[in-house]
Amino acid sequence: MEKILHILYSGLGGTTDYVFNLINGDKNSDFEHHILFYGIETVPKEQLVLAEKTATSVVYIQKQQDYDKKAFQNVLSNIKNIKPDSITLHVNSLILTCAKYKQAKLIFVEHQANHLKSKKEWLWSIIAQTKANHIVCLTETYQTTLKSRLKFLYISKKNNVITTGINVSEFQKKANNTSTLNIGILSRLNKFRDHKTLIAAFNELQLNTTKLNIAGDGPLLNQLQDSNQNKNIQFLGNIQQNKIPIFLSKQDIYCQASFGETSSIALMQAQASGLPIIAANVNGINNVLNSENCIFVKPGNVESYKSALLQLVNDKTKRIALSKESIEFANKNLSHYQMFEKYKIVLES
Repeated sequence: MEKILHILYSGLGGTTDYVFNLINGDKNSDFEHHILFYGIETVPKEQLVLAEKTATSVVYIQKQQDYDKKAFQNVLSNIKNIKPDSITLHVNSLILTCAKYKQAKLIFVEHQANHLKSKKEWLWSIIAQTKANHIVCLTETYQTTLKSRLKFLYISKKNNVITTGINVSEFQKKANNTSTLNIGILSRLNKFRDHKTLIAAFNELQLNTTKLNIAGDGPLLNQLQDSNQNKNIQFLGNIQQNKIPIFLSKQDIYCQASFGETSSIALMQAQASGLPIIAANVNGINNVLNSENCIFVKPGNVESYKSALLQLVNDKTKRIALSKESIEFANKNLSHYQMFEKYKIVLES
């Protein structure tokens, strides 16, 4: 049986979800899967437990801030020990390290939104075109932008579009029998997300029978908590993987406040939960959603958020219609089995 080593950064919950869904999409156990976590941040205990249940082996390599030669060497040593036939790489800075192991096919997955990439991240994308055997883009729009930006450095035969998948059956919507509406967002709190605008809009509306439930951890959590005085806004911190379906099932509206995405697993989970969606009109979202199945808002624009929130809070018929659209889209497009089958073609090519 061929081995696949999935290498992912330890502090990114969305990427971890992505890898878990990819492995679980291998319903016939066609491959032997191994996981290597790498990064500055400690892997949450619940993620390690789930990883150990999901993969044949799990390794965590903690690196130091900035360049860490010993950590790179440790990664390469573990690769040689596992002897994978293929590596799916989700960490930019490990491209050159993984490329040294010639016995494995290297599949580099582009996770960072193109318009949010730093110069250094663009350099990694260029290196991936030369060092990786295959590059995976999560949407056709992403691939088109990548090709346009890299020009002659873009190698067409290496690039593949594989849309993200989730286990749709894990999610369901529960009926709300109370007078309180719950608006949820599940996202890392960092500079790429627009929690600040969402919170400002919610505060200005003064919706006494509505709650804003913010799930997720990140560098901006303490700052946002300290600046907020509204008792109807709850900061829930990091939610364990197996508790995400429960969190989403209790929401009535989902809001994806963001400045850009590559492919948002949280948004897909919200769709599978049958939630009406409010979402920022940015790359990585507007190529998946449209004005028929969500309400778009302008990133950083408080008035736009206020208008969208009021529309769904006050219009139950609209909420029901968008909920139906979410479920239909999820069932048709978001299966992790579909994602794995597309990966399998790349792995066997």
